[in-house]
Amino acid sequence: EFSGIIENIGDDVTQFRVGDEVYGLRSIMIQDETEKKRTPYGTLAEYCVFDECEIASKPENITHEEACAVPFAALTAIQIFEAARFKFNNFKKVLILGGEDGFGNMALQIAKELYGATHIAIAVPSTYDTVLSHNIPLTNR
Repeated sequence: EFSGIIENIGDDVTQFRVGDEVYGLRSIMIQDETEKKRTPYGTLAEYCVFDECEIASKPENITHEEACAVPFAALTAIQIFEAARFKFNNFKKVLILGGEDGFGNMALQIAKELYGATHIAIAVPSTYDTVLSHNIPLTNR
């Protein structure tokens, strides 16, 4: 996961410009075409190189540090819903344990915004404010 400001772009880049604030998730492994093997590749560096499809514009209302926490948690939440072939039919409830952590927070927002859920979390009392900040009714029983 990374967040930063674009310093340089390739000739084929069309969606971003130098100076744009972006964030994203770089694949942990990349394909080495010359040797036909997977090679570790990360973002723990001052600069990193990535494809256009691996980044998104950073929302203006969050910091770079906050943006770094989004991609993996959001991707995990999306994959969970997709793997479960999750669809709301005639009900609007789903149980998300730990609605206050990174994954849970993303799962709450996805369940609410993409699936129309209205009752979806369990949290401990010290984290109620985090869950309630998404305007989702909270049941503590």
